[in-house]
Order: sequence, then structure tokens, then C-alpha cells
Amino acid sequence: MAEVGPTSLVERQAGPKARRSRSIGKSHAAEAIKGGRQPQCHNFRGLWFVSASSLTAVPQRCKRWDCPSCVKLRRTAAVMLIQRGIEKAQSAHGRHAVRFVTLTDDAAGEMDAAGLYSSWQKLALRLRRRDLLGEYVGAVELQERGALHLHVLAAESSRGGGYIQQAALSEMANASGFGPVCDVRTVAPAASAGSSPADYLTKGFQANGEAVELAGYVAKSGATEAAKLKVSERMRPLRVSRGWYGGGLRAAEAEVLALWANGQERDPGPWERWHEAEVAGADRRADRRGLSAVAERSRSTAERSGQVQDPAGAPVNLPLAA
Repeated sequence: MAEVGPTSLVERQAGPKARRSRSIGKSHAAEAIKGGRQPQCHNFRGLWFVSASSLTAVPQRCKRWDCPSCVKLRRTAAVMLIQRGIEKAQSAHGRHAVRFVTLTDDAAGEMDAAGLYSSWQKLALRLRRRDLLGEYVGAVELQERGALHLHVLAAESSRGGGYIQQAALSEMANASGFGPVCDVRTVAPAASAGSSPADYLTKGFQANGEAVELAGYVAKSGATEAAKLKVSERMRPLRVSRGWYGGGLRAAEAEVLALWANGQERDPGPWERWHEAEVAGADRRADRRGLSAVAERSRSTAERSGQVQDPAGAPVNLPLAA
């Protein structure tokens, strides 16, 4: 069975203490789960998060890159993270402050993903010694012929950065373990680039084509089997320097959910974890009156909040649900 993904705000709030001392009765939890959103996650294991204040039930999501449902939020968050870093650099250092760098495998064509990142660390050190690298975000591309490329967005910051000559970059890349073939180009601001991935981002949010392209590589490598990336274990598909975007991918997911919620307030909780097996066969006849009140309370809460669904299948006015 697929492994459950990293914990979220809801999961941390509904920790071991919440499991020991619950405020929601089993029959109430059963009714909330029965009326909850149909799980969209392909790796759903029967775990739900139930709000004690509204009795809203949210199914846990695996948050794996290879899950067709969960990848929608993750890829959108990757676009958000990459785009925010581009905007930050261009706002502070001008329209030519970000460069898209492509680095290739060595001549033997046998580098794995770990080798690419190891060579990148060596190249980054060489660039920083020359004040040519500030912040960065990178991802591996697996080509159809099996070769790997590393794509990096390099942004100017207080740490350095600036124009990089193609010949100088090729020489340093080769000395760091990459192949001699490389490419570097300036990233134009999103408004002038005219790219807007409105199919999976909120209307009016513009993103550079490079941000969308890099996020695509992230999603593809995240869903690719480790063996195809020539490594024994699955690796993080997105590498980000500390100053690119505060909070990383988790913070980007929160920003995306907030945009999808369109200003609506999140359910305050507190949230409790319930498994379908726990509430199976709950005696609803013993608490018919209470359940009627629960159903009415849940319905009125949903009406007041104007709850909507995000493309990944969870109410967007909730915290980062599973």
C-alpha cells in the first residue's frame, strides 16, 4: 500500500493527544464522514480529519507526486514558488536579474540524479566565488533517450549574481563534472512574456513560461521511478536555495489554497483524526436527535462559509488538509 505523505497543519493539530481525548462522538464522526467529500486521492487509506466546530470531514491525501489527484496542488505550488522567486529578484535587481541555465550529462552519459546535484554544488561554489550566483531553484529533466539534464533558475540577490558568459559557464560546468554543452538565457518578466497558466492557477495570476516549464520537470521527475533517474532511492524533485522563497513548497501550497479559497475563512477546528474502520457500524439509532442537530449544524456552517472545492478535491477554506 502506498506510503502516506508528509504531515500537514491539520495532521499536526490532530496529533496523538487529540486521538486520546476526542470531543466528537463516534456516531457524529460517522455522520460527518458519510457526508464528506468523496476522496479523490488514489492512495486514500480511509483516514479522515473531522472538525469539532463544524463537523466537516476532509479525507487525507497522500501528497505524492505520482498521484494524479495530489499532483495538481503540488505542481501548482511549484509554479507559485518558482514564480515568486523570479518576481522577488526582478523587483529588487531589474528585469534581467534571472537566468535559465541548462546543464547536460557528462560525455559518458551515465550520470544519475545524485551525480547531477553533486556537480551542481561544485559549480555553484565556483559561481559564488566569482559573485555570479545569488539564489536558485533547480529540477532534473529525464529525456526520452534516458539522459538527464539539470535546469536551474539563477537569480541575483545580495549574495551575488549577474551576467554569465556562455563560454565561461561551459568551462566551469565541465570542470564540475557536467558535459561541456550548456545553455543560459535571460528570463523576461511574466507580463511581457505573456504566459498565464490559467488552467490550474487562479485567474489573473501570470507566470513566466520558465516557471511553468521548470514546474513540469519537477512534477515529471517526482512521479518517475527512482530506477529511471538512475538512483536507488526517490529524491526530492525540487532543489531550492534558502533565500529563494520563504517556507518552501509547504508555504507555496498554503498560498495556493488561499488563492483558491478567494478570501474565505478557514474552518478553525480543532481537527480530530478518524478512520473509517473506527466508525463502521456506529449505532446511529442511539443518538438520532443529536445527529439531526449535527446535520443541521454542519449544513448551516457550510452555507455561511460558502465552502468551495479546490481542483484537488478538498474544501479550500480549510487548513492544508491531508
